[in-house]
Amino acid sequence: MAYYPRFTAPSRSDLRWIRTTSGGYNQCIYGSDGAPSVLPNCTGYVHGRWMELANVTTDNLGLSFGNAEQYWTLSDSSLIRSQTPALGACMCWEQDDGYGHVAIVEEIASDGSWVRTSESDWNINYFVSHYRYRDDGWKWFHDSTLIWQGFLIHPNISPDPPIPPEPPTPTERKKILLYYGFILNRKKELLKDYLMGGKNK
Repeated sequence: MAYYPRFTAPSRSDLRWIRTTSGGYNQCIYGSDGAPSVLPNCTGYVHGRWMELANVTTDNLGLSFGNAEQYWTLSDSSLIRSQTPALGACMCWEQDDGYGHVAIVEEIASDGSWVRTSESDWNINYFVSHYRYRDDGWKWFHDSTLIWQGFLIHPNISPDPPIPPEPPTPTERKKILLYYGFILNRKKELLKDYLMGGKNK
């Protein structure tokens, strides 16, 4: 079975991350940016990614529709719960404030000592990827107060899922940064010229 990890943000027009009430496939609440997307929000992200991995357009793969901390206990009982990472699994954390966090396993170290995720954060990250470590108890972050629960195993990863775009290579990323650096410097020059009344023309 082929597995294609996602390390880049989904397209803002991808219906798997647009709420059903706005014409999409995702049944989670709108993200912190508002309609039509369910992003930024961790729960909306994992629903969209599970649909992408199964290559389906219906949001009925067994994940809870509550707060993230409820996923481990309220997701469908048919889903396998494990303490061993698996590609496409939904990582679950709970917190006393009633929110918690969820993320998707995209890559696993050959010795199982770490995983790399794809995820989203309410009001913070539209999309982000993090490393999490077994020796750190799979904590959200090292000093996090969130409590680790486990991995919800994806029930039906498609043998031919859509292939997410590749992240920029270091060379491409450098070119992008150089380009935006040039644009920023040019804007500064134009602003300075404007403030001086065009004397530098």
